Amino acid sequence: MKTGVNIDDAQISHTLFRLFVALSGYLAGCIMATQTKGVADAAATLKSDLLTAATRRRDEATKSLLDERYHEAMQLLATLAATVDEIEPSLLAAYAELWEGPVESEVHAELLREVGFSFWPGTASEFVSRFISKLTG
Repeated sequence: MKTGVNIDDAQISHTLFRLFVALSGYLAGCIMATQTKGVADAAATLKSDLLTAATRRRDEATKSLLDERYHEAMQLLATLAATVDEIEPSLLAAYAELWEGPVESEVHAELLREVGFSFWPGTASEFVSRFISKLTG
């Protein structure tokens, strides 16, 4: 049975190729959007963690008025939170990729505790770099 439409192999191949290119572009866009979302989520989480740690240090500062380290740590953590948006995307992506479970969470928590006591980063980028360094050696 003939339908009146005559499509040769070259036309089919060309159509399939165009479909493949379009699908590849779509998938690449989805991957890029997922990576961008991962970096954005990492930045938002880092900022939240820094601000939570600053709040904790503020509470400790009110209980230990004679120990200025808590107040200084609170200010430093707030400063770090304010610089999160300045972290290079590639550094933030490396930071986000390292998160796998409890080991990374503990290293992160330990680093937050060190700020203002044994570690004085000037920016959130320095904080992230130290985190990466601790996990990768």
